[in-house]
Amino acid sequence: MPGGAATEDSETRFWLRTVAVGGWVTLLMCIAAAAYTAFFTTSEHRPVLGVLVALTAVVGAAVLWVVPWRRVIASSHREAVLLCWSVLTIGSIVLMASLDGGAGSPFTLALLLPAVFSSLAYELRRVVLIGVLAEAAYLLLSVVGSPGPGYMLVFCSGLGGVIVMAVGQAGFHQEWRAQLARSSRTDPLTGLLNRRGLALASARSFHDLARHRRPLTLLVLDLDLFKAYNDTHGHHAGDELLHWVGAQLSQAVRPEDSVARLGGDEFAILLPDTDRGAAAPLLGRLCESLGSRIPCCIGSAAAPEDGTTFDDLYRVADAALYEQKKCRFPAVDAPASSLPGHRPPLSAVG
Repeated sequence: MPGGAATEDSETRFWLRTVAVGGWVTLLMCIAAAAYTAFFTTSEHRPVLGVLVALTAVVGAAVLWVVPWRRVIASSHREAVLLCWSVLTIGSIVLMASLDGGAGSPFTLALLLPAVFSSLAYELRRVVLIGVLAEAAYLLLSVVGSPGPGYMLVFCSGLGGVIVMAVGQAGFHQEWRAQLARSSRTDPLTGLLNRRGLALASARSFHDLARHRRPLTLLVLDLDLFKAYNDTHGHHAGDELLHWVGAQLSQAVRPEDSVARLGGDEFAILLPDTDRGAAAPLLGRLCESLGSRIPCCIGSAAAPEDGTTFDDLYRVADAALYEQKKCRFPAVDAPASSLPGHRPPLSAVG
């Protein structure tokens, strides 16, 4: 499988490595199946088995080198494609085992693999589905040929144990990934979105802007003299103040709005379906609310008049914020990009 770009996110790398493991295991099992078919089976269906093993090997090779997995992973069809792969794998195992004598064929051992793979790749309900299909497939093979009730009891129990472990692992994995996703999108101090979280949350708003010309407004907020507050009262008090500011901002906005801490004492609020005029009352309320503890400056930018991307709006809002800073603190005459606490636009953040 081709190597990914250096900037590829961890989610994409996870899926690429997972399907690569599945592809390589498929090829290795096909090598073992080909050797078994050539040297050990006495079935009159040996030629047909050879063809099935070859076709399965072609699928494994396609998974590794032909299927455009980056495109599949990024699409809404990812889960369906992977599920079809597992179902086809179970189907091919059933076909080969049925030609080799049924439930007593060594091919049935391969039914363990889809259950294990599902625990790596699927959400919980799909893991259960694959497990049920694997057990049903083995019971179906007993109709073709049964190795005896004792053997079947042990095999079904072993396969069931693997499925139970797969379901448990999938549940844990799903919970762990959800927690990891939340932590990657949120600021640990305030519980607000972080820069990455805001970028993800704003994607839908900018999509609506591009397609339907729905307005949106970005507010960028910076606390006045926060460094002095920190130096005077200590970092613990500074952290408590930032947490309080985050709570005030969250309470002041609508459920559909996005509030983020961009870093230091800089916050941002994205207001979908809101033009500059509709956002003006909120600016007044925020200044009044936060002013009870610490004054702030707020810059705003509205789309589409100030731009059509987040970076466009951020530059305009940041410049407006800096102009306020200059009016309040005339000594501030450095470029905005050199001010303490200034952050680059979201596109500069990995």
